[in-house]
Amino acid sequence: MKTLVLVVLVAALGLVAAACGSNTSEDVSGGDTGGPISGQQVDVDGRVYINVTAAELRTMLEEKDFVFVNTHIPYEGHIDGTDLFMPYNEVEQRLGELPAATDAKIVVY
Repeated sequence: MKTLVLVVLVAALGLVAAACGSNTSEDVSGGDTGGPISGQQVDVDGRVYINVTAAELRTMLEEKDFVFVNTHIPYEGHIDGTDLFMPYNEVEQRLGELPAATDAKIVVY
């Protein structure tokens, strides 16, 4: 099976609100929004995942170098820059739609 590096988003509500143009000024990251992504690395079954904050995602989207996947069920809209709509319960069956490179960056929300 392909080894994929997945970036899993935390603070989804804050992220969706921020991406949809919410008027909130709250910093959902709890920290600095500049510089490299400092999300927490999580190892699960030999795969590496990185949790990022909404503020980190905003920075990442400025120079997007990843496949951005919406996995929500039911579909409730999307964040600008989304590349794929893949329900979370169909990911395993649809791996062929994701990049073949084992070091590809994939952001899932």
